[in-house]
Amino acid sequence: MSCRRPWIGYLAIVGILACSLASTLASNVAWGGEAKPKLPRPDKAQQAASLQEVKTVLADDYTKLSKAELARKLLGFGRETEKDATRRFVLFLEAGKTAVAAGEGPLIFEAVDALASYQDIDATEMKLKGLEHASKEVSKDDAEPLAAFILEFTDTLVEEDNYDAAKRLNLAARSLAVRSKDNDLLKQVGEQNRQIIKLAKDFEMVLAALNQLQGKPSDPTANLAAGKYYALTKGDWQKGLSMLALGNDLGFKSTAALDLTLPQESGKQIELADKWWELSDKQSEPAKGHLQARGAYWYRKALPAIQDQFVKTKVQNRLRDVASAAELHSANAKRGIAKAKTGKPGRVVKGRIYVCCDDSFEMYVNGTQVLKGGQRRAYTVDADFSKGDVVTVKAVNQTGPNGFCCVIKFLNGGVITTSAGWATYTPKSTDEWFKPENVGSLGKVVLGDSTYPPQKVVRDASGLNADQIWGQGNPSYLVHVIR
Repeated sequence: MSCRRPWIGYLAIVGILACSLASTLASNVAWGGEAKPKLPRPDKAQQAASLQEVKTVLADDYTKLSKAELARKLLGFGRETEKDATRRFVLFLEAGKTAVAAGEGPLIFEAVDALASYQDIDATEMKLKGLEHASKEVSKDDAEPLAAFILEFTDTLVEEDNYDAAKRLNLAARSLAVRSKDNDLLKQVGEQNRQIIKLAKDFEMVLAALNQLQGKPSDPTANLAAGKYYALTKGDWQKGLSMLALGNDLGFKSTAALDLTLPQESGKQIELADKWWELSDKQSEPAKGHLQARGAYWYRKALPAIQDQFVKTKVQNRLRDVASAAELHSANAKRGIAKAKTGKPGRVVKGRIYVCCDDSFEMYVNGTQVLKGGQRRAYTVDADFSKGDVVTVKAVNQTGPNGFCCVIKFLNGGVITTSAGWATYTPKSTDEWFKPENVGSLGKVVLGDSTYPPQKVVRDASGLNADQIWGQGNPSYLVHVIR
């Protein structure tokens, strides 16, 4: 099953899944800019002979190495294989099967992406089946980290409107949560399932409008329906904003059109934020919250230049309201931090951190500083991580909201970026803000840009895209729990 939809070109679908498939797409393009032709799957006889050779040569490794270590070794040999297409296919396929047996989600994805860079396969469906099989084979002790990985990928599928695949993986995550006997995880799986069911129904209702936009991209009724679905139901303003501007509701149309002009003057920014806030008064959740969040985005941009103290107080109060609402939705992240402080350490995985910030930052892991720096370049460091490690960051901007961007690439193929899983927080102690026990009330980070784009610096250094995020206030404090 592919997550692609027939109207994907018009909607410019983006999300975390794009990051996981980026390496596949990039590796299919030669240096001259032309896509390499995909190879057909070798016949079964060729595969069987090649697999027998691989198992004979690597017999000691099959006996002595852990499944995860063996999968990584097979991947390495596959990447080094240039001329023997059948052996390369078998090495990547065997690496994926071994990663499934190990219950290592990131390794499964790495193997599938490596295979898809050469072979004509359905990479998304292969990843789905790999995770489903892994959920049945993994041990009880390893059930929780695999479930967390599946939940995150399922969120990606929801962003892609691929609800059939999302339902499949949510079932796999549920079986893992039951096996792990983790009540918090089981609640998280249940909440995701309820969200999938609701959004799937909403999507079915708007599908006719999306199909209508195929032939009539300026159709006002279809644009309004699609814009409300993406911006007001899902909070995806990148997709929904331009649609609202083309719609036939005057209030949404004029406000979205003003938003698309990207006003730079503080008064215009406040005017725009007020309009989004006024529109929220007529809505119920989740539309109300998404509209107020959009207003808050512009309030934050305007705040440093506001001179009128009455207006400034109004803006600060509304920003506080949005932060309080976001905190209500951060219970899972808070539980994750609490478990990280008391739970057993997980397996150690080596990783490399890439960071850039406007203007400066400090980064700690479990209270120990690992990086400190500023803007204009990427800061990198190698570090060891375990499941449950708490990453805390203080980001500072000299003139307004800060912009922080980070990518963590793990040796086992896993990736963490500022595009997902981060929260802002108010520290219990500003003197020792960096320690996990001083992580206080949580809020939702804001995506955005700044005069100097740290995300470009990090992308150039790491080869991966990651969103730039803002926290509450200046300095702002950010936190992520390693899953």
